[in-house]
Amino acid sequence: MPQTSSSSSKVYTERKWYCHYCGDGPLSCKFDDYCPVCAHGRCDYCQRVKMTYTTGR
Repeated sequence: MPQTSSSSSKVYTERKWYCHYCGDGPLSCKFDDYCPVCAHGRCDYCQRVKMTYTTGR
């Protein structure tokens, strides 16, 4: 039987990015301007994604 979400569940989204130089990620668009692995600065070639999370039951 599929589970249904209750009213106590919260859905939120975060913007993440993947370094096109070394492939590391997901990295936070809010906190990470540079890749921690190769020090590449986020650029137009780095893939950006929106991740959706659900909390609670």
